[in-house]
Amino acid sequence: MVVAGEEMEQRRSDLMRSARLTMEACLVKSKETVVIYTDTNKPRATVEAFFGEAVATSADVSLVLSPTRRILENPSTSAVEAMKAADIVFDMTSVPWLYSDATFQVLSSGTRMLQILASEDAILARPPISSVRERVELSEKLFTRAKTLKLVTDGKELTAEFSGRKPMPQFGAVDHPGDWDSLTLGMCNVFPKEDSVEGQVTVNGTMFLIPGYQFICNEPTKLTYKEGRVTKIEGGSRAGLERRLAGRRGRREQREGPRRSDDLGRGLLPG
Repeated sequence: MVVAGEEMEQRRSDLMRSARLTMEACLVKSKETVVIYTDTNKPRATVEAFFGEAVATSADVSLVLSPTRRILENPSTSAVEAMKAADIVFDMTSVPWLYSDATFQVLSSGTRMLQILASEDAILARPPISSVRERVELSEKLFTRAKTLKLVTDGKELTAEFSGRKPMPQFGAVDHPGDWDSLTLGMCNVFPKEDSVEGQVTVNGTMFLIPGYQFICNEPTKLTYKEGRVTKIEGGSRAGLERRLAGRRGRREQREGPRRSDDLGRGLLPG
């Protein structure tokens, strides 16, 4: 019989393994400067695992602890300056600040930054592994050769044109100056021309609508697009989607209908 203390120790060991794999995937070296930026709401065990494995690389490691801030709020000036001076930042805050001026400043300085926003269970289940990176890099090659994306769900097609727009691979690690990624991800992004999206897609998963509105579909939801805009929403999540989309519309959008979707993803993670 496994007692609670043994389970906690095993979980701690598993967290350290995921943190160690992350350090290796990010190519953290002994002569580098590492900043771990976190806040008061992040689980301490997770922070300690990554701090400990960063120290084990013999890098110069600093821990920057901040009060928990609002979603998309810039970190303090002193925290931003510390991150700009680092070779790599592990962003272990409990709320995202990716779409902020501070992120642009940090990445523009040449610092590479890995967001660790995922839950502890996700960190344990999906550390950076070579098989995911290989699939992501293959997707990048395919997108580089292509001009049009076609997604088929429930027999219906959604098409989008993205010629001239470079794909962005994400495999949960950062290994070049100015890189940004998020731990546990495995995907390759393309950015269609805004008015080119046409057709219908069925989604049946997590909806994440910044700021802070997220839910899991209670049944498949169908989205119909015309000239890049959602013109019709059908399914169990229809009411929640319409409320959120309506709340984001300005006067022009109120006349023309719901706004465009920011992201539509199909994962590359195994299983």
